[in-house]
Amino acid sequence: DAGDYNCSVSYNNLISSEDTAALSVVSLSVSTDNVLVFSGTDSSTIVCTATGAPPNTLQWVNSNGTIINTTASDANSAIVQKGSFDGMSQHINLTIQDGHKDEMYTCEVTWDMDEFKDYASIVVVDHPIITATGGTWNVYDGSSTTVTCSYFTTNFIIPTVVWSFNGNTVFATRNNSTLGESYYEISSASASDAGDYNCSVSYNNLISSEGVLQQSDQL
Repeated sequence: DAGDYNCSVSYNNLISSEDTAALSVVSLSVSTDNVLVFSGTDSSTIVCTATGAPPNTLQWVNSNGTIINTTASDANSAIVQKGSFDGMSQHINLTIQDGHKDEMYTCEVTWDMDEFKDYASIVVVDHPIITATGGTWNVYDGSSTTVTCSYFTTNFIIPTVVWSFNGNTVFATRNNSTLGESYYEISSASASDAGDYNCSVSYNNLISSEGVLQQSDQL
């Protein structure tokens, strides 16, 4: 539907007046899912694209509302490179570098002096960490231990945690979504408790990552 629309008025077959207006259909998109997962040493670039007309503003901001500029990294090791409008679209790239923190980034765009606005957000998460009581996977026969899965939690996206033992789904003993921790407790360890404990975390039904530990039944 984008293009030039013309209105012409005639009187007694004489063209008296006409006017033409151009209609632009604008949109905003990002080049990744709304959850981006990678380890702390990875680097990834997300492209945000405003299409249809030159935007008035086009920028990336973090969850604190701070605009990420083109010349310096913010506290979460993110930098921005902004292109020019090419007649069809304009791109602004956000590069998440190593040493990042779990964070939400939003690409914001406005057209025609803020009359039209749009935004797209992504959440950057790291892999969960799985640990056992005292930092050891070796437990005495008959003793107790707790396996803890620590993961990123946010008010914007609610994670789902699934446990498995030797490939079979088991249920967490308890969860603390505020701290971002899920617990699997073993009250009296026996040989049948030895094996692989797996914690899988998904955000908005996207499997993000999983951690595995090996536990033996005797020290």
